[in-house]
Amino acid sequence: MLLLDDDSACNVDSHWLGPPGCTFLWVARYSAYGTGAVLFAAGMLMEGLLGVPLNVFSTLVLLALVVFLTRTVGRRVGFEVRVQHLIVIGWHEITTPRAVRPWTAVFHMRPVAARRRVFRRRLVAV
Repeated sequence: MLLLDDDSACNVDSHWLGPPGCTFLWVARYSAYGTGAVLFAAGMLMEGLLGVPLNVFSTLVLLALVVFLTRTVGRRVGFEVRVQHLIVIGWHEITTPRAVRPWTAVFHMRPVAARRRVFRRRLVAV
């Protein structure tokens, strides 16, 4: 059963880029191209800061990562939820103060005295 709505935002086809009959081979929104461009620029900047050599392999790996992240973001983004909302929600999730639960295990790195172990050969009767 198809329910027709009267919301004009739902009826806009924002998937095709280009003139009619001369589009790309894949379906993408305009926002996906912007998100991908920003992610690619940020990835190139991170590669430069980390000292990754600029070659074909690193660029292809970055491009594959950008396509994966853009598709992941694109699943959550629509006309109701914008990319900026996802960024703000993620920031609030990371910076929210959390109560320390008493049953949570906390591990501390402490220096430990190590003793040297002496291995001795056992004599085996033949």
